[in-house]
Amino acid sequence: MTRVERLEELLSHAVSQRSGRIRVVTDVDELRLDEEVVRRIVHRAAELDHALVESAPEHVLRGERAQEVARALDDILRSVLELVGVEEETERDLDDLFKDSVLVVVRGRERKALRELVDAPIVQTGGPLVPEDYRKVNPNLPEKLPEGLVKSVERARRELEEYIRKSGAKRIVLVREEDDRVGEVLEEELPEVAEELGVDHEVIVVPDFTELSPSDLLSGRTK
Repeated sequence: MTRVERLEELLSHAVSQRSGRIRVVTDVDELRLDEEVVRRIVHRAAELDHALVESAPEHVLRGERAQEVARALDDILRSVLELVGVEEETERDLDDLFKDSVLVVVRGRERKALRELVDAPIVQTGGPLVPEDYRKVNPNLPEKLPEGLVKSVERARRELEEYIRKSGAKRIVLVREEDDRVGEVLEEELPEVAEELGVDHEVIVVPDFTELSPSDLLSGRTK
């Protein structure tokens, strides 16, 4: 695959995944400048400068002129790629975001969606982490909570504690959907749970897990 083809692939991925974040590779030990390519970039940049002047004060281009300047931008982007390269910034950002973390989700489908994007321990709770808080989700529960429910909470708490101990994680990150009542209850519990386990906590709210993208995780941080 050529560098130009790689650029087209990344741009297509950015649009389809709503990430929209690619960056020029700058961490290089050596940079070989091709005179023809550099001059092409300079020439096209001069065209952009002229367009900026002629479109003042609104700086809006229309019709054929807009297409000409768009082609100049495309040429610059492709020329830069010939000199260095690009990479998806979101992949690197996710690694940084979830470093030393254990992720918490409610459901299996949420865990599966995260596993496709994130290389970090993920605990599926199945519900709140405090037995009595199940009443906030289902007020019709009997006075004595079902034994299976209590054991489910104990299992999730035990798994979370074990992941933290084994991985040396310093933070719990709850990832939940908007308007998810169970997720909201978990968010309420999180500060106390994190304090008991001696770690920090954070919450990420995403639109949904059906088409989860890196940008959803990067932009959904709340605390």
